[in-house]
Amino acid sequence: MLLPICLVLFLFFILLTYIYNSNKQNPPSNNYYLSKSGTSTYVLLHGIPGTRHVYDKLILELEQKDIRVLAPELQGDSINADVDYVHSLLDEFKFDNVTLVVHDRGGLVGMQLLQDRTEINRVVLLDTIITDFNPQFPQNSFGALLVNILYSNTFIGDFVTKQTFIQGGLETTDLHINFIPENKNHVRSFFNNFSTLHTVIKENKKILQEYQGEVIGIWGEHDPFLPKELHLTDTTFDTHIISNAQHYTPHTHAQEIVVIILGDTDDHQ
Repeated sequence: MLLPICLVLFLFFILLTYIYNSNKQNPPSNNYYLSKSGTSTYVLLHGIPGTRHVYDKLILELEQKDIRVLAPELQGDSINADVDYVHSLLDEFKFDNVTLVVHDRGGLVGMQLLQDRTEINRVVLLDTIITDFNPQFPQNSFGALLVNILYSNTFIGDFVTKQTFIQGGLETTDLHINFIPENKNHVRSFFNNFSTLHTVIKENKKILQEYQGEVIGIWGEHDPFLPKELHLTDTTFDTHIISNAQHYTPHTHAQEIVVIILGDTDDHQ
């Protein structure tokens, strides 16, 4: 009985996808924001679900401090694809003295860069993935079906994404249309291939431990997705906890983050 129901749901999902995508255009593959000028450079890597626009408020705060920002759109189907894309941008622009800022899945991408990019002399971890944890969906065919429907390029996927933002601390009035990625392949890939991420997370933890630059961790006190009690266990770098904050701190607490990373704060934990 379960198989026919799953088949009907899958066919219905395909129909919805076709209808929804027929009225949408795919975003360009090379998509990033780059400030016109600045005395130093910050590279901001976003997480999932979301786009580089999650950093919009943080970008405004940084630019007011005369800091140049590069914020790539990470839409690859794998961690390696996004790593290669950021490598290509850093090769193109040839920045010196880079501060890398990562949020959520952006940490999985960003830490892979630390082995080769000598221009990165500081890393800011914003509610990112630094410790292994269990996926939200079972790693089997039924779990894959759920993920493909819930994070599809349809109104279903858009609705689930909006609810994720709200659960992560955003108000409905704060949600911007640009926060919702049109192509959610990278979200589906993340959950459907979670078993392969165990290796990436383990490797990244070692990379971070061996990194010689400065590392700062900034966490929302009540992050429901990546709780500080799990991801900040046994850490050796400086950490700061933002009171009453949840997961999407780059948007909800941009001013506090800038104060911390520029060194003008007394709330060190």
